[in-house]
Amino acid sequence: MEFKCVGNENLYLNPILDLYNGEVISYGISNKPTLDVVIDSLEQVVNNIKHGPNIEPPSIQAKDGITNIING
Repeated sequence: MEFKCVGNENLYLNPILDLYNGEVISYGISNKPTLDVVIDSLEQVVNNIKHGPNIEPPSIQAKDGITNIING
């Protein structure tokens, strides 16, 4: 998501949403739309996901600049 700021400055927001309840579970903010912002946001989510033998890993979907986490 791109936001226009004062002058010619832009701000880019990379939210990661939980599609179960629509909650923003992670985000990244940068002045350039780089892959590093997306990867950092995803790493925050992966580090917080509960792991176990009976827990299905979530699906990750990206569309229109928003990354969605779908828990099985």
